[in-house]
Amino acid sequence: MGEVAKLEGRLSTLETMVKDGSSETRARVEAEKAETHTLEKIAELGALVTRLTGQVKDLQDRVQTLSTGTDEKFADLTRRIALGEANRSVASAENANASHPATAEDNGSESASAGADRAHIKVVAEVKRNYRIQAASPGLAMLSVIDGSPDDRPIEVAIGTDLPGYGKVRSIEQHGEAWVVKADRGSIQ
Repeated sequence: MGEVAKLEGRLSTLETMVKDGSSETRARVEAEKAETHTLEKIAELGALVTRLTGQVKDLQDRVQTLSTGTDEKFADLTRRIALGEANRSVASAENANASHPATAEDNGSESASAGADRAHIKVVAEVKRNYRIQAASPGLAMLSVIDGSPDDRPIEVAIGTDLPGYGKVRSIEQHGEAWVVKADRGSIQ
């Protein structure tokens, strides 16, 4: 009977060891399951971040494209409005000059006044006049004479135009909201 008791004691020890071992194994399996679940969630978040980063980049590119197109269209619209206003000013000035009909006396002295006009033009070409920019766009501007007579018409200038008193127009640029016409011998703002 002593042997049976020994065997029962050993059997009980082995059962305890198996129970302890299976608890450790079960705990290890549960920890590995939790770790695997956590790694799967991290992988899902990584994929989500990659996808969102791509979408943000696409949206930034679209905004840049739309912004560039809008800026170009706005500049073109501004240029067209300025030139339209300048053309209306020129047309109204021409209409004002046309509203003074010539009389019979004026027709008789036409050749004398034409010679006087040519002489006046030569004198004006030598004097540097003061202008202001009436309307402008890149490469094109409409100038009006500040110190001239009411009969002076606006002058349209482009790059390369020879402007009396200033020389050749070198550039027509926008600085902020103001335009500047730069010539060989000065600039007009």
